[in-house]
Amino acid sequence: MNKVIFFILSLSSILLFYNGDVPHFSFRVYITSLIIQILSIYIIFIDDKYPYSLKKIFFLFSYFFFGVAPIVQFYSRSSFYGGRELKEVEYFLMNTLLIIIIIIYNFLYNKFFRQIQIHKIVVNKYNLNKATPKQVLILIFLSIFSLVTTFYFLDFDINKMFFRGLYGEEESGVASISSSSAMALMQTIRPISILCLMYYLSTPNRKIFISILLLIIAILTIFPTSVARFYAAAVYLPLVLISFKFTKIKNLFSLLFMSGLLFVFPFLNNFRYFDVNQKIKFEFEFDMFSSAHFDSYYNFSLILFEDLITYGRQLIGVLLFWVPRSVWENKPIGSGAFLAKEVNLIWENISANYFAEGFINFGFVGILLFLIIISYVTALIDKKYWKFFYREENNFFQVLYFIILSMLFFAMRGDLLSSTAFTVGFIVSYYFIFYVFTKLVRNNKKLYQKDRRWQSRV
Repeated sequence: MNKVIFFILSLSSILLFYNGDVPHFSFRVYITSLIIQILSIYIIFIDDKYPYSLKKIFFLFSYFFFGVAPIVQFYSRSSFYGGRELKEVEYFLMNTLLIIIIIIYNFLYNKFFRQIQIHKIVVNKYNLNKATPKQVLILIFLSIFSLVTTFYFLDFDINKMFFRGLYGEEESGVASISSSSAMALMQTIRPISILCLMYYLSTPNRKIFISILLLIIAILTIFPTSVARFYAAAVYLPLVLISFKFTKIKNLFSLLFMSGLLFVFPFLNNFRYFDVNQKIKFEFEFDMFSSAHFDSYYNFSLILFEDLITYGRQLIGVLLFWVPRSVWENKPIGSGAFLAKEVNLIWENISANYFAEGFINFGFVGILLFLIIISYVTALIDKKYWKFFYREENNFFQVLYFIILSMLFFAMRGDLLSSTAFTVGFIVSYYFIFYVFTKLVRNNKKLYQKDRRWQSRV
């Protein structure tokens, strides 16, 4: 079955993306693009033996953003935000670089995965018992708190709770929050509701009524059409993996992921700037690959060929993202916005993918450095999960793994400043929930032990 899927997708790429009738057709651009696509498909469906993994996410991103989108943009002569059109030789050189990147990543990942020695982990630390009535009440309270606080940050505007952008208004991915500290607080509190739901779903003997109640609160807090599509995917992907065990069937996750990107993402785009009079469409639009939603390759190319290097300044901004601009006036902006300013683009809220971040910080050395980091980290986390945790159905670590799994795609697209802020906020929320209920369980055990000792004396 794996080879059948690989053959069908590879043949589709060969036939679908050959367009010799285009006057500016380039065989070398077509071939190098095809190599990226087929390499990615091979690793996704044949080389990687796990149903889902960080490695698989890496190559799903590579397939669409480095393989499919660029060749479509080349044929349509796409350029974005008032920027210049990329030259044929730039497409060829960029494709060649990306082929080298994905080959090195796969080599390093496999090498690290084999060599990393993980000592025995206390798996039981993350195991969850049946939720007590007290725990259920706390989960409901925290979920409602997350919902109400989010509503407050969105200026008590019911429209902003359901739609990311409204006709006649500027896009507001997370509302009109000017303070970076307020933004960080928002991204820490908002995920609490869905984490409470995932905590409860990870416990044994959960009740359908409580599950539905927490689900409703979570959806209202982070309504899919009220946030950026990649963030919506990052939030709801862990929920899908926890709720539906059939996602562990080999290659089903990858097929569902591909289907979601091809059909669900265009649907959510209906609400990017929403007007009550607009017609809602649910269909695959091939033209979306030539739109600015897939600007990752284009922006990376501009950063590379315009030789934009900051010698680590952008990375410092990422590491210190939590410092308010009121304290640090010259705090670096996101790399996408930095690119826009440097080459005079008309829009600044643009992406800068993970490897573009490497180059913009330290040039080609930065790309290699970022490659080593992502190879090691993804191999380490994958090995830890698949060696110790994947059989544990009532284990809260799986939630953390699924969060990292979904956030990797977000971080790959970039930019690193925003994806780091969102990811850290999500993980802080995770450990807050874990700490609260771990402490609660320990207190319950102490009370139980005291009660047993008192009864024995009586």
